Parts: sequence; C-alpha cells; structure tokens
Amino acid sequence: MTGRSTNVIPLSTRKVECRDCTLFQLCLPVGVDQADLDLLDRIIKRRRPVKRGEYLYRSGDAFESIYAVKSGSFKTSYVTEEGREQVTGLHLPGELFGMDAINSGRYCCSALALERSSVCEIPFDRLEELGAQIPSLMRQTVRIMSKEILRDKRMMQITKNSAPGRLAAFLLGLSERFRERGFAAQDYRLGMSRVDIGNYLGLADETVSRLFTRFQEEGLLAVERRHIRLLDVPRLQAVARGQSERASSKVYIGAGMYSKPSTKPGMPAGEDQATFPAWDPAYRIGIDVIDRQHQRLFDIGHRFYDACRQHARRARLRRIFDELLEYTAYHFAEEERLMQQVGYPSLPQHRVNHEELVELVNHHRSRLAGTAPDAERQALEFVRAWLRAHVLDADKDIGVYLASRHAHGG
Repeated sequence: MTGRSTNVIPLSTRKVECRDCTLFQLCLPVGVDQADLDLLDRIIKRRRPVKRGEYLYRSGDAFESIYAVKSGSFKTSYVTEEGREQVTGLHLPGELFGMDAINSGRYCCSALALERSSVCEIPFDRLEELGAQIPSLMRQTVRIMSKEILRDKRMMQITKNSAPGRLAAFLLGLSERFRERGFAAQDYRLGMSRVDIGNYLGLADETVSRLFTRFQEEGLLAVERRHIRLLDVPRLQAVARGQSERASSKVYIGAGMYSKPSTKPGMPAGEDQATFPAWDPAYRIGIDVIDRQHQRLFDIGHRFYDACRQHARRARLRRIFDELLEYTAYHFAEEERLMQQVGYPSLPQHRVNHEELVELVNHHRSRLAGTAPDAERQALEFVRAWLRAHVLDADKDIGVYLASRHAHGG
C-alpha cells in the first residue's frame, strides 16, 4: 500500500495496553469486559510514530485497517475532479478514522499527519472476526460510526452559516472535543493551517485570516501562531448561532444566561435599551442592606454610562471599572454572608455565579486597558445587562425566599 509502513508491533508487546490508555473512554474498547479486552489487545497493532507531513494512507489504497489516533492529529482529504484538494476532517486523540472505506474496500480519502503523531492500527478483517465473539465490541463500533455521521451532519449545518459563524462554530467544536479528552478546552494548539481551515469550512484562506484578526480585535480570542486561547466563549457562541460578535440578544451572567429584558415585569416604565437604568424603587428586593448596595452599583454604572457619552478617555473609564470591581467583590461577599445566615438553598450556585461574574468584569476592564475597538460600548452593554439580570432575576429570588420564610414563621 502506498505511503504505508510495515513496521508494526502487536499491542500485546507494549507496556501500555488498551486498559491503561488515557484515551480508553473515547476509543473502541469502551464497554468491553476484561477477558474480551485481552482478545482485542492481541489484534491491535501499533505503528511507529508518524512524522509531520507523512501519509498514513492515500486515497485509492486498498482498505485493510481502521485507525485510532494515540497522539497528535491527522487531516483527511481527497482531490476533486478539478484537481483541487478538499479537506474532509480533522482527527484528534481518541478518534477513529478510515471507516469510510468499509463499503468500497478502498480508502476514499488520504490521511496526513499534521504533527508528529502515533496511531493504533486495527486490522478490519480481524475486527470482524472478533466482533462475532464480542457483541459489545460491534455495538461500540456502530456507536462510533453513528457519532461520525452526526459530526458530518453538524459540519454540513455549519457550512450554511455566515463566515464568522462557521469559524466560531469550528473553534468551539474543537474546544468541546479537547474537553472530552481532558485537555484544556479554551487554550489549545490548532494543528490545521488557515488554508486547511478555509478549505474545510468553505472559506477563502484570506477570509479566515481576516476573521482571526477581527475576533482578536473584538476580544473573542487570542492567537499566537497556531496557539488559540478563547477569551469570550459566550460571545463566540452567539456568533456561531448567527448573531453579531459585537452584540448578542443574550448576556451570560456567571453560569447562567439571562435575557436582556425590554419589558421585564417590575421594570420602571419608559426604560429602554438606549438608556442606562437609574436606581428605582421597582428594583428593591426587600432587604435594606442589599438594596443599598444595589443602588451603589447602579450609581457606579450610571457614572460609567455618562463617561462613555462624554467620550471620556479610557484611563477615566478604567478608574470607574476599578471602583466597580472593588465594590462588586464587597457586595458579593455581603450577599453570600447573608445567604449563609438564612440557609439560602441556592448559595453554592450563587457563589459560582459571583466568581464568574467578577471574571467578566475583569475581562472588560482588561479590554479597556488595551486597544480593542468598541471596548467602551461592549463594557457598557455588559454592565447594563448585568445589573438588570443580577437584581431583577437572581437577587429577586433571595427576597422571595425570605418573604416565604417569614410567611411560614421561619
């Protein structure tokens, strides 16, 4: 077979067998009991490390084996009738590929190592024989094939998105796949070149480059060569859903997501999204100390709004954000102390939300300290939506809980 090595070693001679592999829960042996796993170990072969740029197999080669990525990554592609390469997939550790050749008996695509990689090779004829003895093995094979079909279907849906939506969905999809493998989900190395990404997503590579630059300027991510760091996952998710990266109809507050209400019950009459909400008795939750702290937060937010309207320098905006950050930390500590005193059942989730919210305030403060365009408007939009959601949605529930306790003599 062209481009393939005959230097294979039975897996049973290895120190690391399937049961000891860190990718066990993602690969073929899931659900296979110990005795049957020993049989599977005997048929799997391990190839020598595959060098970057080396083909594991080429399109048209006779089908012999399916492969599981042990380390590194591979891209699969084929050449169209016009002589153009078409990238069909990116395969990460724990994923199987080569199964598209089962029907025709020949590989439909070529598989190229994007970096120094290694694979486990599974001879398909031996797998079929073993599958007759181990029903759970064939069930797992079918599950993997089904998962691949669903991934292809999602990819077809992604390519119907706008250009920004395609790239955002692709990066988020990789993030989720890295998370499944126990790797950092928001800080990873991208094996694919921008040319390959554009090919895969149906975009010109110049478009991909422009979008990476745009996403960086918008504070959605940071890129250093092929190292990707996702900075604002909620807004990336909004872009993937087809919303503008500059604005979203949703705002994520901690672990929860709140709508930005325009006609929220209890909201002061006449208030709209074009203005910044001033403190109003309608915002009270019925706990005096917390209401006073909420009023202070609204006052700081309103000063930030006025400074933005006056086109104040970012140094002034950062000072206001520093004050907001400091007072927010104090307010959250007081809220949590009160919730602990009254035995508020949602305190653990509230505490998580508080921690993540402080991170969001820090994020916008950092953007104001940098050169990101439109950082002022986005920070203002965040503060406006956060205050409404925090007071009218999350903290309102504390007042309801205390009122209920008092009503029942608690």
